[in-house]
Amino acid sequence: MEEFWDIQLNSGGKYNKDTCWMAPTEREQLIAKGDNGTGESSNMFTHQWVQLNLPFLNQTLNIRTIKSKVALMDSHVGEELWDAAKLFCAHLCRTALLDDDVLLCSTKEEGEEEAAGRILCNGKRLRGKRVLELGAGVGSLGVCMAALGADEVVCTDYDNGVLENLNFNVYHNVHVIQNPGEAECNLCPREAKEESQMPSNSSKFCLDFKPDILIGSALIYSAQGALCCADTICFFLTEKKAKECWILQMPERPGFDRFLLRLEHHGLVYECDSVPEETFQIAERHMGRIHSRREDFQMYLIRLK
Repeated sequence: MEEFWDIQLNSGGKYNKDTCWMAPTEREQLIAKGDNGTGESSNMFTHQWVQLNLPFLNQTLNIRTIKSKVALMDSHVGEELWDAAKLFCAHLCRTALLDDDVLLCSTKEEGEEEAAGRILCNGKRLRGKRVLELGAGVGSLGVCMAALGADEVVCTDYDNGVLENLNFNVYHNVHVIQNPGEAECNLCPREAKEESQMPSNSSKFCLDFKPDILIGSALIYSAQGALCCADTICFFLTEKKAKECWILQMPERPGFDRFLLRLEHHGLVYECDSVPEETFQIAERHMGRIHSRREDFQMYLIRLK
């Protein structure tokens, strides 16, 4: 049984850095060694600060990414900032501020006819919602959602090293959260549940959380975790009554076809759409170069039948 960490952003509590900041581990000390504000890194790790300007919010995120200089050292895909997270941040910021007569509802209510041209994964619907981010990585998307007015954002990932860096980034960007004087970030160690529909490294806190929306960017990047991710989404949509799951993904990634088949096996349905050209342009203008093509990405909305 391993220990798992999750991070909670809650706009309803009082921010206390003493409760959200854990003592630096030896790994963290190695990463920070020699930084002194100059950007220098230790001999074992290299880190880079990336600035993300949240479109239309007049807020800037400073995100730390990490790479190991030694092949045998602990380094993770979750400690880099990927194009999918940039695009999702840009899309949520853009759609959160569109006029209601332009932005059609992102879900079809019971009895409502299908609305032509509606936008999937619309950021305006985050306001007042409880959101669980799967595979939060460096934390840019989670902080962005909190800045857009989500009532509660819980960021999760699979590895303690990834979550240590995630916590570092949340701690250094809490100023962008709406009502920062009333924001709270909790880092909660929980023991994993041994037998569950959820992955074996999922925390009890995560299992107890009841989100309105699940969200993830580039969740599937190898065949190994595809079925586990699908099972996790099914658990929250069925057992925890989450309304829907939003994913921005490169569908050509290995294992994604298995992921979609697993969703269908669980009785879930999904819609997909391309990333709007406006979103892509905004991301490049505010968040730096997007190395992949817009056509390489799709947005998915997943829910129960």
